[in-house]
Amino acid sequence: MAVVARYRYLATNLKGNKQMRVPVLDMRVNEQRIPYLKSVYETDITDDIKQDSAKKIAEVIQQAFHASSLPEERLWMISLDGACHMTGIFEIGRGTAIASTVSQTQILQRALLSGAVSVAICHVHPSGDVTPSTADYQFTEKAKEVLEICGIRFLDHVIISGANREEFYSFYNDGKL
Repeated sequence: MAVVARYRYLATNLKGNKQMRVPVLDMRVNEQRIPYLKSVYETDITDDIKQDSAKKIAEVIQQAFHASSLPEERLWMISLDGACHMTGIFEIGRGTAIASTVSQTQILQRALLSGAVSVAICHVHPSGDVTPSTADYQFTEKAKEVLEICGIRFLDHVIISGANREEFYSFYNDGKL
């Protein structure tokens, strides 16, 4: 968690409680090819709200990236601490209007570097249809297996509808996780 704490900015709310603004992080490698995290920018989202439902996860991604208006598929990973508070958001994949690719290695590297206790994956279907594809089911199962090997809980895979619709699909809510 020390790595993530380096990149988070402390802000104080009106009540004087410490809140941290959640950064969008990117994984980089140094000259020796050792990976590290770099804060790309800080969102206006604070870590004071538990990300414990598909609706909250979809809202965070929509707020940070305007996901429902994107013309191509994109995938994001939210890393969370033991209390389901966000420690970072990663864009882990970009694709076309109908598909995108991401390797399980990319997910695992970022989860480990951010000190995640759990993660949630979210992606957008630009067509507006949130029905998971066969590839979505396969990806979800593989991601769950890889993360569980390292003791990281896979909370949910949320599909957000594109075409400026306000719909989402949750693998967890549908009993698929």
